Amino acid sequence: MKAKRIYEVKVLVAFVLYLVALNGLVFAQSSLKPIDIPHSKNHIILPGVRVGEYKLGMSKDEVLKKLGKGPEAGNSISVDGLILNITKDTVKYIDVL
Repeated sequence: MKAKRIYEVKVLVAFVLYLVALNGLVFAQSSLKPIDIPHSKNHIILPGVRVGEYKLGMSKDEVLKKLGKGPEAGNSISVDGLILNITKDTVKYIDVL
């Protein structure tokens, strides 16, 4: 009898989770609208790859060329709400502020 009750509870929980997930999908689909952001390419974050125009593995010279700055810049460069952290002349990580 106890095993049957546990089974019924599991089925009920699964059904409730199914309804919650279904409701979430319906809500998500109804609220999705295209966003028109000028130059949206510059705002894309690809984890482990890039943030906007700045890629992990870029050389310091490439970053400075994009920014129009000279080589006197340090190894932590702040630009457009980002901090590009450079080690051994390469962007190692990017902080988003």
